[in-house]
Amino acid sequence: NKGKLENRTIDACHVSGGLIGSVYCTNDTKALFENCSADNLTVGGGWFAGGLCGYTRNCQIDIIGEASGDNNTVFGINRIYTLAADSNNKYKMGPGGLIGNFESTRSLTVQNMDIKGGSLENVNNTSVGGVIAYTEGASTISLENVNVKNLDIVNTGADTSAIYSGGVLGYVSNASTVASFVDVSVISDTASEINGSLSAGGIAGYIKGTVTADGCYVKNYTVSSTGSNNGCGGLFGKTEAKMILKNSKFSDCVLRQGAATQSIGALAGLLQSNYINGYNIVINNTKITDTSGNPLTNTTVAGDIIG
Repeated sequence: NKGKLENRTIDACHVSGGLIGSVYCTNDTKALFENCSADNLTVGGGWFAGGLCGYTRNCQIDIIGEASGDNNTVFGINRIYTLAADSNNKYKMGPGGLIGNFESTRSLTVQNMDIKGGSLENVNNTSVGGVIAYTEGASTISLENVNVKNLDIVNTGADTSAIYSGGVLGYVSNASTVASFVDVSVISDTASEINGSLSAGGIAGYIKGTVTADGCYVKNYTVSSTGSNNGCGGLFGKTEAKMILKNSKFSDCVLRQGAATQSIGALAGLLQSNYINGYNIVINNTKITDTSGNPLTNTTVAGDIIG
């Protein structure tokens, strides 16, 4: 608790974390990261990498920062990256701002954290998330008063066939997960980017389950995805969730469509199944272009709200 990672570089062959590489839990074990901060942190792993922890299994994870006025616990990232992937599990691997991979039927909570970049780099074929790259089996995911600032989420490898990229969460894979986002933002002062292959979103790349999003804000980002038959969205790239979206805003952003058959929209790129119900939602000063920044001329799946 109350640890600070300052000017640190951590590298490992497979799993790497700023504080802990892997956490395996049994019975009712909970891992608590309380008021853990970072400045100029670099973490690299072959498969999993996270600012706090690369890989977690069977744990309840609570990451609780300290709120003081308009400021939270600051987690400053220089670079977090993964270099390779197991071809059978590539979507489960990748870099996360705080956690790389969360595999558990228990809960995941993040509160009062400001994650500042720096960059998250997917070098070869994985998922990426500004807070968590991948979750499997989570009963609940709760994020409250969590802000991602000036963090670039980029793909630098040749093989990008299974990438889900999100400003907060890369891929939430369990249809039974109940997820809550309250006062969650992804904001840049420097026109940062989030790019993926299969799906990319300002909040989440690909999400399933039941979702309530209240007070989400994405501003001054370029969100792009290059894959066919998937989604590029201002808030959610691809969703199969039952979703309530309210009091949220997508502003001063660019959405870039990589293929004519890719769905693209300011709230969600691809609504695969289920529904989105919402109110008090603002979409302001948003452009939808091709990968070169030109207006779209050959597409049937672009929409101002949902692709």
